[in-house]
Amino acid sequence: FVSKFIQSLEPNIRQIVSDCLDKADNQNNFDLMQTLAGPLPAIVIAEMLGLPDTDHDKFQEWSEQLVAGTGSNDTNVLEQSRKASFALTDYFREIIKLKRNNLDEGMVSRLIRAEEEGDTLSEIELYNTCLLLLVAGHETTTRLIGNGVYLLLNSPNQLQQLRENPELIPNAIEEMLRFEPPVQATRRFATEDMEFHGQKLKKGDLLFLSIAGSNRDPHANSNPDEFDITRENSKQISFGYGIHLCIGAALARLEARVALEELLNRYSKIELLDAKPAWGSNPFFRGLNHLNLRAE
Repeated sequence: FVSKFIQSLEPNIRQIVSDCLDKADNQNNFDLMQTLAGPLPAIVIAEMLGLPDTDHDKFQEWSEQLVAGTGSNDTNVLEQSRKASFALTDYFREIIKLKRNNLDEGMVSRLIRAEEEGDTLSEIELYNTCLLLLVAGHETTTRLIGNGVYLLLNSPNQLQQLRENPELIPNAIEEMLRFEPPVQATRRFATEDMEFHGQKLKKGDLLFLSIAGSNRDPHANSNPDEFDITRENSKQISFGYGIHLCIGAALARLEARVALEELLNRYSKIELLDAKPAWGSNPFFRGLNHLNLRAE
């Protein structure tokens, strides 16, 4: 996940974006989430892991089912999420078994080879690491692309400004991350008894921390409730901070940048078909279930 390697993936990512959009070119209307925002990150992380092309749809579905269970009390959703977790673990168990006898340059093989002072990853550590990379590698980026395009289509002046000044795309992505973060909150545990802003906490207390709230802190960003792709030094913690910074941040930014560049280059006109598309109900992950567009 070092920057040099991630940047080397750009030509391949651009080809994947192009292939995804080619499938929609014979239609004036398409669902961005199903056509591009969902498949792109899943394909990219699967290729990095060294997984077979034929399995993309299968593990994308498992991943979505697994994430759905993180923010639901519905017993059917929770049961489906549990089954998806087991299915993914079984899937990686078989993949790891095959890779041990046929190591390649994919990330699964690299994890199998990983060793620190004679210590290697246990089987369960391998499964869990692969599962985390697969789910985190595409669920959040899917939402970043969908949320970002939705924000632009609701801000036609800024969309036009981006068309005229494509060099603003990286800055626009930072503002998208700040204004509509894919991950809304995270959890932390108090490591000691403490008092925080008058609230007494005991060691071990579970805290839910609002990433979305932090991103709209008026002390960090002026006019925080305004979406502005020209905002200078947009301060956001959507990828975490410090030792908790997401290792996939550079990859997510690259995928989002290429997706936006290709969409704007390919279509001179893009508009929403649904005035108010449905947002997902998961309180942790902020994203659209569908984003139906007309593009030409």
